[in-house]
Amino acid sequence: MKKHMTAIIIGALILCTVAAFIYIKYVKPDDAGRVVYQPYTGHQTAGYEDILNSSHNFDLGINPYGEPVFIDRNKAYEQLLVTCKQGIAATKKSGNLPEISKNTLGAYASSSMDVSESSYSKDTVHQAGFIGIFYDFYCHGNDR
Repeated sequence: MKKHMTAIIIGALILCTVAAFIYIKYVKPDDAGRVVYQPYTGHQTAGYEDILNSSHNFDLGINPYGEPVFIDRNKAYEQLLVTCKQGIAATKKSGNLPEISKNTLGAYASSSMDVSESSYSKDTVHQAGFIGIFYDFYCHGNDR
């Protein structure tokens, strides 16, 4: 009886440890996307004000962790698809990427700096560069 009770306690401790690890590592706090202050006017937007100011869908605020986040992540993503269509196409081609989606956005952000003026227009390179900045703001509202 004593062996069974010890095994049960050890099993419960292992289970609790694994559950705590998974929660801390993979579950985001509910308030990461909550805007506590707006507008965001920090230095991270430098050079991309023209794109950010092109639509209210790109409006930024600050989350409880002091990170810039989009006021409405979904509207911002949909606006990215419209506003940066040429930059997205160039990044896709340059990085040999699948169609852009919320799941592939990280790969696009990583490859966006590979788009150069030797192959594309200055405006297209600017749009591609914005994808990386966009991804940072987009993720701040989701990941912890």
